[in-house]
Amino acid sequence: MDYTPLQLYRKEKDSFFCPECGEVLGFQKFAASQKENDVSGFCKHCRKPFRISPPYIKKKLIYLDSWFLSGLFNPSKHPNQKQKDLYERLLKKLNQLVHHQKAQIVVSDIHAQEISRIPDKYDSDKFWRDVVCLAMGVVSKDHTDIQVSQMRRLIANEEEVFSWKDLFDHNPHSWNPGIKIITQLWHLGINRQFGPRYQNTNNGIRWILENQINDNSAPKETIEQCFSYICRLWVNNTLKGIDFKKKDLEFHLTNRSGIGKVPSFEELEQLATHNGKDWGDKFIYWMIELESSCEKKYNFLESLENYLIDKKELSRSVLILNAFEGIRLHRASNAMKQGGLTKHEKKFSERYGLSAINDAFHISTYAPYVDSMTVDRNAYNIIQTELVQKYLSDLKCVFYSSKNIEDFETWLDTLLNEKEPEDVRLAKRLLIGYTVEELIEDVFRRVKRNLNSRG
Repeated sequence: MDYTPLQLYRKEKDSFFCPECGEVLGFQKFAASQKENDVSGFCKHCRKPFRISPPYIKKKLIYLDSWFLSGLFNPSKHPNQKQKDLYERLLKKLNQLVHHQKAQIVVSDIHAQEISRIPDKYDSDKFWRDVVCLAMGVVSKDHTDIQVSQMRRLIANEEEVFSWKDLFDHNPHSWNPGIKIITQLWHLGINRQFGPRYQNTNNGIRWILENQINDNSAPKETIEQCFSYICRLWVNNTLKGIDFKKKDLEFHLTNRSGIGKVPSFEELEQLATHNGKDWGDKFIYWMIELESSCEKKYNFLESLENYLIDKKELSRSVLILNAFEGIRLHRASNAMKQGGLTKHEKKFSERYGLSAINDAFHISTYAPYVDSMTVDRNAYNIIQTELVQKYLSDLKCVFYSSKNIEDFETWLDTLLNEKEPEDVRLAKRLLIGYTVEELIEDVFRRVKRNLNSRG
């Protein structure tokens, strides 16, 4: 039998009681484990387990980009004490929201890629541990998997939805009793060994941009023209990737091996930079990864190929990504006319290179799913453009940058001060226990009640 926290609570005693033996369940005598929204308790008096059915809660999903996370966990970067105090308050409030089951911080593989590039391994590991701890040990699915989920629904002619199931294996709106210490350090190890190298990647991006600018197959005078050009490249390169993979599968089907060849990293890179125009070919490998046999993979490739040829419609995340890419290409084209792209490595990365591309992936992948997102000033300016707003304006996500970071703190305060239903408040008290502030408040409440009862 499942018990609600309200059923275990006795108002006259202001305590929770074991449903088996009737003894008081102090927080120190209560243990809970959680899978989805399945919570189990254990009474240390009668040593019998019992199941708890907590009330439904809906957390706010908050995505913090690397610029903001660096400010949270690296106070020395702030120019003055006022900024340090602000970020100290923000970190405290974010921790409170997570502890109070009001928010889930979304951490991605893009974060891991960026943090893994910190030269000092100790600093890199510590930074990553701090970030993952804030997210209660939860890291979302790879951003490519999330984009693939949207595209597969589009091909199946399904309604456009942005469900948490695209982001996580387990429901982020479930209860998280206790403290989870999960470092997920393997993410950094993979990126250090196989991830893109900062300077080499930026050199490759520079070469790709120059090839795109010099391609005379389409006009690129306006942002809209650049956007159309990028979308066409994405479709064409994906179709080339389909053709490449179909030929590979046809060989295995002919030989009845039943298992498709796994492309090497070099093959992926060769396809990804085809003609120096776009990285869309990589997408095809994640699109077919979910299919279990050669026949299924081949059939899926044919359906994807027919869809792109007939409709050429793209998912929301790909459209947002291509909008960012179109604006980036337009800016690079203008810079080339005025003397060339900047040679300064950091400035190039922020305007056109790896940093700019990661910003585009942060926003295009996760904005459709989360309630709020912090971005750096450059990304925030791009978000305000008419082209990007066309694909973001109907989403619930609110963006914050250094321009309006005080508004972000106000929003966090509003969430913290929201009044909760009685069953949710009792569930938190039973499963999570008191914070220091709540303990003090409860003592005052009990004293006041006793004074009132004495007349």
